[in-house]
Amino acid sequence: CLETQPGLIALAVIAVSFSLFVPLVFAIVFCCSIGGKADDKKGKRMSKCCFSFARTSWETILGIFLFVSTIPIILAFITNAQLQRAVQNVERVILTSLSDGNAFVRNTDFQLRRTTESAVDSMIQRVFQDLNGVRTILGKPIQNELALETNFESTLKQLRDLKLDISKLVGDCGILLDSAQNTRFQASNTDTALADLSRQIDNAIRQCPGADRSLCNRIDTTGFRVSISFSTNGSALDNFSYLEESYALERAVSSLSDLAKGYEILDLDIKMQTEFTNIPSQVHAATSDMRANIKSILRSYRTSLIDSVREFEDLFDNIQSKMSRVGATSTAIFVKVRKYNDIQFFVGLGISASLLFMWAFLLVSLCCGCWKGNSKEAFETSCSTRAGGNCLLISVFFIAILSCPLWLAVSSLLIIGAHGQGLVCQTLYEEGFTTLGRIADDHNDFGPGGFFGSVIFDNDSLKVPLSDVLRRCEKEESAYKVFQLGNYVNLENLTDVREITTIEKELESLTIDMSNAITYYPNLENSLENRTSVLQLELAAFRLESQRPLLLARPSSIVDQLEVAAKEISSQSLSTKLRYLASKARDVINNQVRFLEIRKEDLEDAANRLSTESILILKSANTTFRNLQNIQNFLKNNTAPLLQHRLQGYSKRISDYMSQFTVYMHQVLKHDVANCKPLWDIYNQTRIVLCRYVFDPLNGFWFSICCCLLIFLFSSVVAMKLAKYYRTRSGNSFHRTNWTVMDGQEDVGSNW
Repeated sequence: CLETQPGLIALAVIAVSFSLFVPLVFAIVFCCSIGGKADDKKGKRMSKCCFSFARTSWETILGIFLFVSTIPIILAFITNAQLQRAVQNVERVILTSLSDGNAFVRNTDFQLRRTTESAVDSMIQRVFQDLNGVRTILGKPIQNELALETNFESTLKQLRDLKLDISKLVGDCGILLDSAQNTRFQASNTDTALADLSRQIDNAIRQCPGADRSLCNRIDTTGFRVSISFSTNGSALDNFSYLEESYALERAVSSLSDLAKGYEILDLDIKMQTEFTNIPSQVHAATSDMRANIKSILRSYRTSLIDSVREFEDLFDNIQSKMSRVGATSTAIFVKVRKYNDIQFFVGLGISASLLFMWAFLLVSLCCGCWKGNSKEAFETSCSTRAGGNCLLISVFFIAILSCPLWLAVSSLLIIGAHGQGLVCQTLYEEGFTTLGRIADDHNDFGPGGFFGSVIFDNDSLKVPLSDVLRRCEKEESAYKVFQLGNYVNLENLTDVREITTIEKELESLTIDMSNAITYYPNLENSLENRTSVLQLELAAFRLESQRPLLLARPSSIVDQLEVAAKEISSQSLSTKLRYLASKARDVINNQVRFLEIRKEDLEDAANRLSTESILILKSANTTFRNLQNIQNFLKNNTAPLLQHRLQGYSKRISDYMSQFTVYMHQVLKHDVANCKPLWDIYNQTRIVLCRYVFDPLNGFWFSICCCLLIFLFSSVVAMKLAKYYRTRSGNSFHRTNWTVMDGQEDVGSNW
């Protein structure tokens, strides 16, 4: 490494050279200065003006040097104090970094477990919601699509209208039966009245005298009876009676007698509506096994995944135990370092004090030399001036003596500080961290796996380059990817739910049979058609009988016969009786027979209407049952593609939840979970405290000492020169080679 630091080598050589030669040179010069005579008469004398100017100039130069040297002296005291605090800062940062590292490890473990648990729980919850909501998610869309394809609502409305029409037909049949019963009762009363009237007429005819016998025999009461019985026994009204019993209004219209299952047409629309409404429930029942299997698989998967994630605990516990041991060792080391830190502080304080001592000695010497005392002339030498000259020589001696250890100290501190700056800080702040990576990853003491592989993870086969870790952590990448934790527990494969083939098989095997979703009853259709046909036949027979005349004889003929006979019969009493019977017959005909005739016509009209209604009902029933049959055929033959499409959509919905979980986990494992930026912060904080708070003050300390020594080096030259002026007894007796001084004038020439 030193071969790559030529500047460091040059500075070290210069410092060592100064530490050896400068004190020797100054010692020789000091001895020569002490041994020389100040009043040597040899040489040429200098004028008073030049002497004063020269001494003042040297005093000014020395003062400037002393003033400038105050800055590095103060800097030496400051940097020495910073070095003492640097140990405390390093201790605090190292221990804090270890604590933060422990927190980072715990947080990584927590985030991996927490993220995985929350993600898998969210996925399972969404899948379970869809599995439990199969009625709404799958069954309801199937129901709506079947309704749209089969036009079920319209058919159901037709069936309900058919039910209402049949109910109305049954009601009309009941009204017809009631009217027939009332008519039959009225006909019976009328027939009784006619029979009684016929007997009375027959009795009157038998009382007719012989002379009027031929006239009385003209009265014919044979057809004077009701010819229609309106009886239900053996008549068309028997069918009305049967319908009245089977389709009573209180029970609406029941199934026909040949249907043994007991289905009623009144309940058919309700049953169809119920069956259609229960399609979601049928879907729920058909998928129960599949849903239970998927739930069981997902529960087992969650348990297995959580158990796998918890395997990180052993790894992280091992790392934390190592960091705890490092922390304990660091604490013990810093306890010892604090003791040596006090020694370092006092040594640095002694060095700074020695610099201050030399500076103060020079300053006092300069002040003594500048003191005029009782001398009236500036160039005259006083006692204090001579003492100042001697002090300057003594200060030069001390500088020569102290500079040797100080230059050695500068050399030592230079080597330490320069190595720290060049090897430590430059390595720590190097772009790409190549050198640091080679040290951490290729060092034999760490093992084949490098620092992280062999030391941290105890896995020699794991290669985690330190430089790569620092670069990626600075970019805030996930610790899972940075530290290749997938080699320990591969969460990417474990969270790939798409690899669970059993779920795919369950979804692919999902089938639903909708062929019997709506029941079709062909027997009911046939029975209704047969009953309607019978009703038409019976109504036709009833209409045919209703068309017969109510009385065999013309109603008014009997009255006319009685009135004619009453006029022509000679017997007054018999004539009166016949007139009475004619009047009574007229009343029966007008009041009862004509009313019965009207009732007969009403029954005939009602039968005609029922016949028409039955024909329309039969047509409507045929259309409705044909639509029902079409629905049933569609369900049997055409529901497979529809159901397959819906089942694929439902399966894809569940598969998408699992795919989203897998994509999310891969994303967070790659970028988000357990961000390793705190590790970069720990590294950055450590290099800052080492470089800025340790090596920078250390370099500042040796640099300030070096600056002081260099200033004192030049100050020593000036001090020795100035000491000659201070030690001269008078300006007239001061000698220097090549100086020419005359009393009252001077030949300056080129000498000054």
